[in-house]
Amino acid sequence: MTVYVTGDLNGHNDIGKLSSKKFPQGETLTKNDVLLIAGDFGLVWNHTQESKQETYWLDWIDSKPWITCFCDGNHENFPRLNAMPTAQKFGAEVGVIRPNIFHLRRGNIYTIDEKSFFVFGGAESIDKDQRIFGISYWPEEIPSREEFDKGWDALENANWKVDYVLSHTSPVSSMPSFFGTKITDPTAHMLEAYKQKLSYLRWYCGHLHLDRNLPDGVLTLYMKIAKVI
Repeated sequence: MTVYVTGDLNGHNDIGKLSSKKFPQGETLTKNDVLLIAGDFGLVWNHTQESKQETYWLDWIDSKPWITCFCDGNHENFPRLNAMPTAQKFGAEVGVIRPNIFHLRRGNIYTIDEKSFFVFGGAESIDKDQRIFGISYWPEEIPSREEFDKGWDALENANWKVDYVLSHTSPVSSMPSFFGTKITDPTAHMLEAYKQKLSYLRWYCGHLHLDRNLPDGVLTLYMKIAKVI
């Protein structure tokens, strides 16, 4: 099994990086392989039901040789996303978007190719004042206390040791200081609480629209597609 990871899709806006031209390695993959997306999947977005554009791009991703899994970001339609049918995959609950597209839920530890992945999506939109509540912004973008506690319990049960972490934003202590308001994001502080106790090999996130190594083994991704395993 091979696992790759990349940053935000932002719906169809940055989906071109998954094309065979931009990601030729993908043509060698199979349905035993996984591509992880670090939040802002954004293709479950339309207000009440799947749009024609969403159908086109979801079917396009579903037809790719690999399996696609994503954690949620801040730019997601959470009522629709959380209403998706669920299944057990990689040892925990996932939301089923398509036969080969899965939403990795907050606070779960998944086992992919015998490696453990702690997943905790979400982040605060800094442009909420320019968005419409229930149309282009949903309060569920910030994890609840219950979701945080679920993650805490899962990590306690794992003796605070996992192979990898997948989140949308970065924990506070790894975030570049010039990101200003993103540092006040409650999600970043929740991730920091985990990070202070957690042993991991590598931490992958998106959200910052950068391809850069951050402190403490955190890699933020945007257009780059990195190999994990």
